[in-house]
Amino acid sequence: PGEMAAYNAEHNKENNVKKGISRVQKRFSSVCGDHKVGDQLTTQELKDMGYTDPNAITRLVNDGVLSHIRRGVYVINSV
Repeated sequence: PGEMAAYNAEHNKENNVKKGISRVQKRFSSVCGDHKVGDQLTTQELKDMGYTDPNAITRLVNDGVLSHIRRGVYVINSV
């Protein structure tokens, strides 16, 4: 039982990370409207979309949905 629990914990951790990234990407896809890959967005535009928490924008960057270009400007990597 100990080995199986350790295996499940490790396996579930990997799957949950993937699920979390997928969830972030799906939510962004649903709120981004007519924006396409390569479009630039400002912090204010992201806030207008509902990303009012700075950590939410950081999650988008960390999960590869956006890339930070310069202060307050992001480019879309995936929709």
